[in-house]
Amino acid sequence: MKKPLHDFSTELVKRVVAFLWRQWGQVGLASASVEPRDGWAVDPEALLLLSSTFARYDPRLFDEILDWLVKNANFINIPRLKSLLRRFEFSGQPVIAAVAERIMEANHRLNWRIPAVPTGGKPAALFWDVVGKPLPDFGPPDPMFLAAGFKRGKVELRGLSRRFNAVMPECALLRLRALFGVSARADVMLHLLTHEVAHPSGIARDTGFSQKNVQDTLVDMTASMFVHTVQFEGRMKHYFVQKEDRYRFLYQPEKPNLMPRWVTWPPIFLVLEILLAETRRLGSQPLSDLLLASELRRLASRIQPIVNRADLSQAFSDPARHPGVAYTPVFMRETGKWLAGVLGEQQPSTRNES
Repeated sequence: MKKPLHDFSTELVKRVVAFLWRQWGQVGLASASVEPRDGWAVDPEALLLLSSTFARYDPRLFDEILDWLVKNANFINIPRLKSLLRRFEFSGQPVIAAVAERIMEANHRLNWRIPAVPTGGKPAALFWDVVGKPLPDFGPPDPMFLAAGFKRGKVELRGLSRRFNAVMPECALLRLRALFGVSARADVMLHLLTHEVAHPSGIARDTGFSQKNVQDTLVDMTASMFVHTVQFEGRMKHYFVQKEDRYRFLYQPEKPNLMPRWVTWPPIFLVLEILLAETRRLGSQPLSDLLLASELRRLASRIQPIVNRADLSQAFSDPARHPGVAYTPVFMRETGKWLAGVLGEQQPSTRNES
């Protein structure tokens, strides 16, 4: 099964890189092609965390993301970025720290300082090919990335990225940040505008902010008479925005395709990281078919609770229903179907209520 796992991880890299081009292209990154639209509200912090791993497989994409950040960095919520790093344990903090230094060099007013992670030993290659082999670096090394422990050629940005298009549903969060400021308020408002009703704990879980921060924000918002409360289950208070106000505030009600759709991206992106790391690890080991099936059961059991945090439909069937080596093709098939949904190759099943 070594080759199928190798093929799976290689194909995963290609599919996620294509997804990253589309997501970043929708918020203004310069692309050689017109990226298709998906209507999902882009989460820039989560997207940056995913990119810190997968964009390393495409140097051109990596540098175009840098270019976009130089122009739009003031709309990135750095405290939330750090919070997502801690909560989900994404692997890309060393890369993010180097990117942050590059952003602050371009704009000294921004406080983008991300704690560096000592890598130890000699610098590692920043870029890989699709199978995970280091790409050679050309020309003199970039000093900021070298200081962070990565070898790459000197960064030379093209300056072709655009400001995000505020009327596009994919840019809804960036639009709200431009209006309300880069704080929890914009993220909480987007959650309210894309859900029928929500509880502070659900909003906190989905946005990555603390429950107290979300609760205090909601209490303040109710003073506007735009956000309302309703009580369910005894004393539990839920919050909502009336449907006619949601349509009027966001986009034209006669054009429902222009309404942004919420997806809780951080846990999904973490699963993509885990899938790549684990299939690469298992594919490099001399495992028997039976032991491989056992390892994949363990992997599915690890992933499913994270998928549940994203409010997506069940990704994996009960592994106990597929004893022995019969589970391996089931895992591959179910994972492929899940990936097609979350990467926009088919529409995922989401639930817009808390």
